[in-house]
Amino acid sequence: NQNDARDITDDDFDSVYTVPFAAAFLPVLPDLKIEKRLFPIVRPFVEGRYDLRISLTTKCFREIAMEGQATLEDLHQAIQNLFDFDDDHLYAFYMNSNGKSVGGEVYEDPRGLMGEGIPADFVRLGEIGLYPGREFLYLFDFGDNWEFMVFVLAVEPGKKVTENQFKLLKSEGKAPKQYRSWEEEE
Repeated sequence: NQNDARDITDDDFDSVYTVPFAAAFLPVLPDLKIEKRLFPIVRPFVEGRYDLRISLTTKCFREIAMEGQATLEDLHQAIQNLFDFDDDHLYAFYMNSNGKSVGGEVYEDPRGLMGEGIPADFVRLGEIGLYPGREFLYLFDFGDNWEFMVFVLAVEPGKKVTENQFKLLKSEGKAPKQYRSWEEEE
């Protein structure tokens, strides 16, 4: 009914409900709930500073601070920068630390979603349930399988990071080369 759709205002519903397509279903589906995001996150958002340790080995790691507003795509870019990688392969974050989707959420490279994961650029650090002591896996390049463990050192609600994307807190060990040179293989 056209009149029903015209009676809906932003005061009554989110602006998403004023879309004629969605409004047309309200008379027959009064409990219709439309999310603004394709992949809704149900955890409360925790604004603040997240201190993370990203490690390849116990002797090679970087500690950074990022804002809760940063996406997992931003974290991916920071790791690529910190370890001087080329960002020329796909990646995924496995929240259960073991590289398997069973038993944990998976956030995937938005350039080529491979499974049932959520695009990493849709998700912010402050909404994935991070807490001090939480550990998860960042897997880069599914051929060479670069496995970085990300360990949450601290979550400081209300605290800001002054740098644009991330602030380097500590660097330990020399980052390995992403690719071996032909001379090293001979």
